[in-house]
Amino acid sequence: MNIFEGSFAVAVFIIIALPGLIYAAVRKWARGEGPEDRDFGRSIARGAVFAVGLTTIYVLACGESLESGIVSGTDADTLAIGDPRGLARNVLFLYIILPFLVSLALNYRHLTWQAYGQSRRLRYLRSRHGYSDTPTAWDHAIKRQQSSWVKVRKPNGVWAGGWFTKGSFASSYPESRGLYIDQQYLMSDEGDFLRPIPQSSIFLTVSDDDIVIWVGEDTP
Repeated sequence: MNIFEGSFAVAVFIIIALPGLIYAAVRKWARGEGPEDRDFGRSIARGAVFAVGLTTIYVLACGESLESGIVSGTDADTLAIGDPRGLARNVLFLYIILPFLVSLALNYRHLTWQAYGQSRRLRYLRSRHGYSDTPTAWDHAIKRQQSSWVKVRKPNGVWAGGWFTKGSFASSYPESRGLYIDQQYLMSDEGDFLRPIPQSSIFLTVSDDDIVIWVGEDTP
């Protein structure tokens, strides 16, 4: 069974890129995103070093047995699979499971065991730093605030807001912050909700100078 013409590219991806991606994902989950992670080139280099190091250890330990299941294809740039199951086992264990376990061990000091719910026996690993994959505080807020009141104070002192429920929408990372309020309310100069404006909606862009206040489901 021949692989497509880019079989060497696939092999390079599995050997170099795949373990590096797994390491980067585990590292970010355990430590959170650091300033150096914003440097894309440095992240690629770190993952490549990790992958090459693993492969070097595999070659020293296993030798030619790593090639089991793969033979040269008819063309110089192709490979052929002689033993699909053996190859799949090697890729699964050496380039997915083992890189994950090694990455976990390297970052274990950043992890802690957390009880699952009210159970004392069931535990799972999580970052001891409280890392969340929610990118910003704004994203966290809009996930929690459904069916609630929202009001925004603009830099000029003007208030705008309304009932943020079905039909409303909030944009989140990586888009700029914005609110579409399906039911707009007339606001007082002090920021109180006065009365609904019939058949009126409002879209607001939220800047760093704006003040956004979320109020519970009860009528303010």
